[in-house]
Amino acid sequence: LDFDIGLDPGTWAILADEAALPQSKLDPFAIWNTQGLEGEHVLRLRASDTLGNRSELRVPLNFAQRVTLITDFEAKPRLFSPNDDTRRERAALRLSLDADVALTLHIFDEGGTLIRDLIDAAATPAGALVVPFDGKDQFGRVLQDGTYTVTAIASKATVTQQETITVQIDATSPTIQVTQPGSGFARSGSGIAGSVDDERISSYAVTVEALGDAQTRELIGDGDEAVNGGILAMLGDLEEREYLLRLRADDAAENRTTVDFRLFIDDTLPLVSLDQPKDASAYGLAAEPVAVSGAVEEKNIAQWQVLLVSALAPNAPTIIASGTSVPLPEPVATIDSRALVDGSYAIRLSATDLAANTAAASVTITVDNTPPEVVLTSPADGAFVTVPGAIEGSVADAALSVYALEIAPLGSELRSPIASFNAAPSTSQLHNWQLLPPDGEYT
Repeated sequence: LDFDIGLDPGTWAILADEAALPQSKLDPFAIWNTQGLEGEHVLRLRASDTLGNRSELRVPLNFAQRVTLITDFEAKPRLFSPNDDTRRERAALRLSLDADVALTLHIFDEGGTLIRDLIDAAATPAGALVVPFDGKDQFGRVLQDGTYTVTAIASKATVTQQETITVQIDATSPTIQVTQPGSGFARSGSGIAGSVDDERISSYAVTVEALGDAQTRELIGDGDEAVNGGILAMLGDLEEREYLLRLRADDAAENRTTVDFRLFIDDTLPLVSLDQPKDASAYGLAAEPVAVSGAVEEKNIAQWQVLLVSALAPNAPTIIASGTSVPLPEPVATIDSRALVDGSYAIRLSATDLAANTAAASVTITVDNTPPEVVLTSPADGAFVTVPGAIEGSVADAALSVYALEIAPLGSELRSPIASFNAAPSTSQLHNWQLLPPDGEYT
């Protein structure tokens, strides 16, 4: 941003030359003191991006001849924060008068409404003058954040000069939000996540110190830009104990927000044991419900869960039981295996503490609710057996442990063994029956 004298300028005076836009849309590109300028001028704004694209805008201006009663007029600081925090509480309006004048100082809001007369046609001697502005209206109320126009009117006899400047009020402190850790517990080396927000953020800092020992204070994160849902700092290799975490943010108006909270470092995993059922247990239709028992040792428990995981759907566990306190109930859960599809299952007991440390114990069980399939084809029902020979049929089951051939007089439950085997037959012959019983009817 620069300017020059005349409508066809050759030499430019720089007002601003920056590599970034102002932090806020409320902030100007530059403050141009036009005191002493008369006649035609050109104001030029140029911009370029990282790919070499350029734009330029020129605005012609004509400053009328002035009668100099006010030789200087400025506000220090131009941005201030009247919020009783002892920093930038007021602006000093500085004027230099070239003659004894009747002076008026008006404050207008952005809509042009007069909100305060600081000086109203008061006889004022030539020389330097400083008028404090505390950011309040004529009723003593603190003004809202925004840009305000200060108009100085100096009059002497028939000559009047009017000059205007702007001041900005920003009494709003930065906002700080910590989203992680959210429980007051964390692991060493983990991140502090959250947001630091302000339209004019100037800096933020994150420190950690052992609780009650300020000499251990350490800077673990800082920055000069707003952060929205990002990592603000990283915890170092801290020993397990309680710490004070402090986040501080300042903006350009020297508004400050400080947030302190206690943080306990916990790197110890929960102790988890699963006592029942035993690993590799099998359950069928005759089985009682599966009783799950175990233990969790953790003083900062957040949650425990009992999960049932089918080998057919390992990514879709079913929560059987859960809780947020220890010790666990006994049994911690029961599972009706008769309602499950045949197959292999994992029963997992997991525990997570407030620092997100997680541990688990698991066992595998087999569920088989399908009875073996047995068929007798020879001798046929009602057949006569007169000589030794083969008993034929089939036995099928995925988890077969034993099959037995037995014989009993018709109508009797008193069975006598013929043969037994611990594996399914490889052929249709189940047994070569050589020792026949006495003549009679049998099953």
